[in-house]
Amino acid sequence: MSPLYKETYEDVETAYGLMVEAKYRPAAPSDGCGVITGTPNLQTETLAYAQRWAEEENKGRFFIGRCRRENRVATVLVIEAARLLCARILGGTKDNKLALRVLKTALNVVERGTKPDSIEGRFGIESDLQHALRAHIEQLEPGLRIIDGGRERTLETGRVDILAEDGDQTTVVIELKTGEADDRDVGQILRYMGELASGGKLVRGILVAGAFSPRARTAASQVNNLRLREYSYSFEFKPSDGLESGKS
Repeated sequence: MSPLYKETYEDVETAYGLMVEAKYRPAAPSDGCGVITGTPNLQTETLAYAQRWAEEENKGRFFIGRCRRENRVATVLVIEAARLLCARILGGTKDNKLALRVLKTALNVVERGTKPDSIEGRFGIESDLQHALRAHIEQLEPGLRIIDGGRERTLETGRVDILAEDGDQTTVVIELKTGEADDRDVGQILRYMGELASGGKLVRGILVAGAFSPRARTAASQVNNLRLREYSYSFEFKPSDGLESGKS
């Protein structure tokens, strides 16, 4: 095996090891739907994966299967991030920051879903909403105190938009949604609450959205420690040229 070929194998083997740590073993024996069957062997899996990767790379084509409709946008973003990483190797970009931003957007799409409106606009609005709420958390509920250090908290089940604590020292999970939230969003915040509560903490949640679907309201009505809150915009207009209204 040539030194270059050996390095390629080592890189792919390292990547497979990281996937295993993330509880993803694509080369393990499975039922075809992601459920591992039989007795997996890490060494055998790693070698098989590296060999398959080398074969596909030599042919210049990779099989990724047929993505489900709800994952299609994320799939496109991940592929574009891969292009950016390859472009860096060829001198097309100076660093990995752009690729990382694209990958982060793909993660947002997977976690939050997509709707027909503009993805860029929706995530921009959500970012602005989170920034404004962090600066004025008491407007959501008096006595709340942010405890996540000013950034989203990453859990095994996803990323919490804002983690706070109320006057009774109860942990408060705050999830933000632009536009209308549905029952899927209710399920998402309940997963976060469940993971945090597994450590014995008292946890409740607040789901903030522009509106709530009937399914979301029905689902939330069965959870005593979850509240729904709607946000609205308030605009103030003033002259931009320093002139009073009505004067020329």
